Amino acid sequence: MPVSALNLVKEALRLYPPTRRIYRRYVYTSKGKEETFDAAADIEALHRSAWSESASTPSPWFPDPLRYRPSRWSTTSRIPGCKNSSGKTTALSPAVDQKMKKMHDSFLPFGGGGFACVAKSAPAGTVSFGPGIIALLSGLLLQAFDRADEGSGYWVVDDDGTVGEDERKVVQPLGNEREDYKDVMIVLVGA
Repeated sequence: MPVSALNLVKEALRLYPPTRRIYRRYVYTSKGKEETFDAAADIEALHRSAWSESASTPSPWFPDPLRYRPSRWSTTSRIPGCKNSSGKTTALSPAVDQKMKKMHDSFLPFGGGGFACVAKSAPAGTVSFGPGIIALLSGLLLQAFDRADEGSGYWVVDDDGTVGEDERKVVQPLGNEREDYKDVMIVLVGA
């Protein structure tokens, strides 16, 4: 199944949401007295949770949640009422429709409902600003890297000055604390 640049970005935002937790304070009146209630939504935990509410069955939202799998988004454009790239409305089986709708509704890197960031909203059949601009800028950055090396080397991400000496396969999500990548550089090797 083909994977678009938008699928790549959505999967990156699922694993590394720009806002890991969202906090809201609600003010209400109870028995003539003003009360407040603080609520928090842990977006990162929702996106990475491997278990459902019962803690005995796999997550219905994002199967294999710690793995970077952009292909999981390839069928979300076929949610009933959505149009595919050729402009036709498509349909899946009711079970798949329900699963894809749950996944789509649980994707909250820009919040949700009345508290969603404006970067999330988009007219039906179009790409929302946040993921769309990230895909565009990533593509331009990759194109610039490709032109810069003109086939004379390859680019690597280095965090300690030992380019290529400690290659390792990443099987868990990368760190996402503010200081985790303060020493990271993009290096052209073999030029």
